[in-house]
Amino acid sequence: MPSTASIRRRTSRLRLASLDAISQAALIQWHRERYAPQDAILGIAGDVRAKNLIAKLEKQLAGWKKPKSAETWPRNPTAATERKVFLVDRPNSVQTTLALGNIAIDRLNPDYTSMVVMNHVIGGGASSRLFLNLREEKGYTYGVLQRFQRAQISGALARRRQPAYRSHPRRPHGIF
Repeated sequence: MPSTASIRRRTSRLRLASLDAISQAALIQWHRERYAPQDAILGIAGDVRAKNLIAKLEKQLAGWKKPKSAETWPRNPTAATERKVFLVDRPNSVQTTLALGNIAIDRLNPDYTSMVVMNHVIGGGASSRLFLNLREEKGYTYGVLQRFQRAQISGALARRRQPAYRSHPRRPHGIF
């Protein structure tokens, strides 16, 4: 198995090579397609009159037109259907990090709001059930969290835990 350092060096070279391959014309085109009025949000604060402000904004932004290119969204990712285990061996490490996850729902799902609340209750912070159970009650971990990634397409639901050295369990108690 390659070392973590060799993986980092290899991926750094790949990222630099791909950046070097991008032309100025491609960057300009990308900017024109994505920095467009239909994606803009203006936040305005201060002593202003909406009527006057809107007139000024319409005049200043009149030349900013929606691009002709059609919006393309990536397809919704599909959830994993089988278990996979990825092991990164770090000799001489005194700690382990356990992580698990899968694809979650998108914002248009009728259960979206319930999912946000559930995430906060189960693993969203130091008052969450995972944290209170695994850290405070059992002392298995220095920290545990669950993250619900909110995205326009399906996001991710992930849990992560770092077992405490003094109580390093032989199996991942409570994270599942």
